[in-house]
Amino acid sequence: MSDGHARTAGRLAEEITVGGRTYRLRPIITGLYAELEAYVAAQRGNPLALATEACKMAPPEQHDAIWQAAMSQASKARVVTAAEIAEFERSIRGLAWKLWACLQAEHAAEFPRPDDALRLIEEAGEQRMTEVASKVHVASGEADLGNSDGPGPSQDLGEKAA
Repeated sequence: MSDGHARTAGRLAEEITVGGRTYRLRPIITGLYAELEAYVAAQRGNPLALATEACKMAPPEQHDAIWQAAMSQASKARVVTAAEIAEFERSIRGLAWKLWACLQAEHAAEFPRPDDALRLIEEAGEQRMTEVASKVHVASGEADLGNSDGPGPSQDLGEKAA
């Protein structure tokens, strides 16, 4: 079995060391991608709550239009487009989500929510972000599957940069 096949089968892992602690990153399992869509949709906020706030400041004659727009948005709230996913994946929150997903197999208790992985990225620091992204790209299985155009081959992270 080639390394690419072994990795996508979950048999190989990447490791990152941050703050003197080593974390094993495993491939992202298919079910987590459904959670990715829900997470991206949740980042939009609640259109009905936004409409309530907008109506407090808008003249009464605009309230119907505000509520119609909010109801339209609410009906589409769970539909996430491929463009939205791609934009999210290019963001720091997207990197944090993928890191979280790769940590789930062995570090779920320490990283129970996607936002918890953001603190690991922050601890690694801006200088090492490309390295972290590269490790996540390889560990996630996307590099082997060709599902992403993210960073290239992994690099050895070593200890946290001073």
